[in-house]
Amino acid sequence: MKKKRNSAWLLLPLLLLQAWWLYREAEKQGKPKWKWSLWGLTQFPVPAVAFYIVHKWKE
Repeated sequence: MKKKRNSAWLLLPLLLLQAWWLYREAEKQGKPKWKWSLWGLTQFPVPAVAFYIVHKWKE
C-alpha cells in the first residue's frame, strides 16, 4: 500500500514566501507590514493578489 503524501508540506514554503514578500512590499510602501504578512500566512494566493490590486495597481 502506498503512503499518502501530506500536501501541507508543499503549501508551507509557499505561505512563508508569500508572507515574507508581503512584509517587504508593505514596508517599502509604508503600509501595515504585520497585517499583510500575517494574512499572507493564512491562505495562498489571495493575500498577494489583494495586495497587488489594492496597492500596486493604483500606481
